[in-house]
Amino acid sequence: MVQGRTDTMMPTASIQAYVRRLGDMATYAEVPGGHFAFLDHHEKCRQAISTWLRQSEK
Repeated sequence: MVQGRTDTMMPTASIQAYVRRLGDMATYAEVPGGHFAFLDHHEKCRQAISTWLRQSEK
């Protein structure tokens, strides 16, 4: 899960709780921005996803 730190539509506490419930099936990454972080901070989102992909290969 990639989420904007200041997302007011999907509170970070709710998403973090969801990720904890999923356990090993999910990873949480927080980036600058709000609900549209993928548009406003696409490079930070790309970095978070790239990092997760590299870690998943191991």
